[in-house]
Amino acid sequence: MLARLARTSWRIALTITLGLLLAVGPLASAGAFGPGEAADGTFASDRILVGFKPGTKAWDVAGTHASLGTKSKGRIAQIGVEIVEVPKGRTVPGLIKMYEKNPNVVFAEPDYVATALVTPDDPYYPNQWGLPAVDAPEAWEMTTGSSGVTIAIIDTGIDATHPDLAGRIVPGYDFVNRDSDPSDDHGHGTRVAGIAGANGNNATGVAGFNWGAKLMPVKVLNSSGSGYNSVIAEGITYAADQGAQVINMSLGGSDPTGTLAAAVEYAYGKGSTLVAASGNSGTETLMHPAAHEKVIAVGSLRDATNQSAFSNYGSGLSLVAPGENIYSTRLGGGYTSSSGTSMSAPFVAGLAAMLSGVNPSLSPAQIQDIMEQTAVDLGDPGFDIRYGYGRISTAAAVSAVLDTSAPAPAPAPEPEPAPEPAPEPSPEPEPAPEPAPEPTPEPEPTDVTPPTVRITSPWEGNVVSGTIYLTASAYDETGVTRLEFYADGALVGTVSAEPYRVRWNTRKSSGAVTLVAVAWDAAGNSATSNPVTVTVSNGSSGKPVKKR
Repeated sequence: MLARLARTSWRIALTITLGLLLAVGPLASAGAFGPGEAADGTFASDRILVGFKPGTKAWDVAGTHASLGTKSKGRIAQIGVEIVEVPKGRTVPGLIKMYEKNPNVVFAEPDYVATALVTPDDPYYPNQWGLPAVDAPEAWEMTTGSSGVTIAIIDTGIDATHPDLAGRIVPGYDFVNRDSDPSDDHGHGTRVAGIAGANGNNATGVAGFNWGAKLMPVKVLNSSGSGYNSVIAEGITYAADQGAQVINMSLGGSDPTGTLAAAVEYAYGKGSTLVAASGNSGTETLMHPAAHEKVIAVGSLRDATNQSAFSNYGSGLSLVAPGENIYSTRLGGGYTSSSGTSMSAPFVAGLAAMLSGVNPSLSPAQIQDIMEQTAVDLGDPGFDIRYGYGRISTAAAVSAVLDTSAPAPAPAPEPEPAPEPAPEPSPEPEPAPEPAPEPTPEPEPTDVTPPTVRITSPWEGNVVSGTIYLTASAYDETGVTRLEFYADGALVGTVSAEPYRVRWNTRKSSGAVTLVAVAWDAAGNSATSNPVTVTVSNGSSGKPVKKR
């Protein structure tokens, strides 16, 4: 890590993508950290973040700090991250190097700054072209959302006094000022909230994507639209602990961190579907946390079919949604238009909440899979790095959930049996005959039929790079119990239920690679799929392939 920091001359790790220079200054954790502490605007100069291995005893943690002459100024308990004060006379990189030598430490890193991902656009557009572009009106005929679902807006807060958000806000928290009043003092969070869930069909202002879901303001960005990773991680874990089914993160930075990754894993494990903006620099690099494999990364469209020039893209992109000139609620009342992947993410968050409301038993993985499978394909056929699986189709996704979650019809009641006639008086009983010998049961037939299995993506001859999905279809009359994917004979991953897909990091391979899938049934029968040979090319010419 230190070498990488030195090579980049400590350049910004979580890139500012607002159309103006953003000042830095939120509090970072339970410790008393004030504004203006960031070194050159990229990370805090007075503290680092240290992640300890799960199961590390409290006295070992305390002993580590004591041996290095440091103090813990706060802790994100859910993910085991300590916020450590940098003593006078020491530096952030120097202290990181000391902690990295400890065998109980998973990572030590700066407390980077993240920012709201929005490109402000002054012109006002009274129409909301994005809603019909993703066929939301057709979906509203089936559902407008459920009040039993909560979308956490991890952002600058929300203006709860806005008339188009009235009645939709549930209690949240302000991790910047450390109080229970997460009011918006920037405007970004209010715009995001309006896109995801402004009141609809109320003869006022705009219609949000989801008219029923509750909105939880979790303020992690300050009045300049900036926030530290430690604060963002606290916000994510808080939202998960409060039971938010969906977490929207219209923010991000350019460097991966263990702290944010741990927070994402924690929330995902609690059942939260996480959605994040891909970034606004127009490059083939997803921002973080959007780049995390358990976060749904969302890119921007400038119209119904074309990618926005500013939208980041790459092999981890999942979906695209409208992101230019998006009309929404404004801080202090009224309405305004904005552009950016920040505006695209809440479309997807609103749809995820809609699906969760239709079928609360859906897991985050199932919700993502439904949105990807029902998306409108754009760009190259199938998955591509600029459009992911395509533009969300609200009506198709809702229909798919309704079709699979409709209850089975109740069985017809059994007819009442006719009363039996009174028995005739019986003569003296005759001696009972000897019982016939029990017939020997036929042996149960042995299942000797193996499953059928084939790889469905990537296809034969595809050129792949980065991290992609390997997908397969499999069938067996008694059920497929396990499916394994192999690349040149090495196990890539195992799944035990549909969808049969695993992620494959192609950076560990090169050239021609042969892929096979092996399926197993309950009787132990197995079958191997057709071999698929792909070319791994992680240079400039490689094109990632996911599924389909």
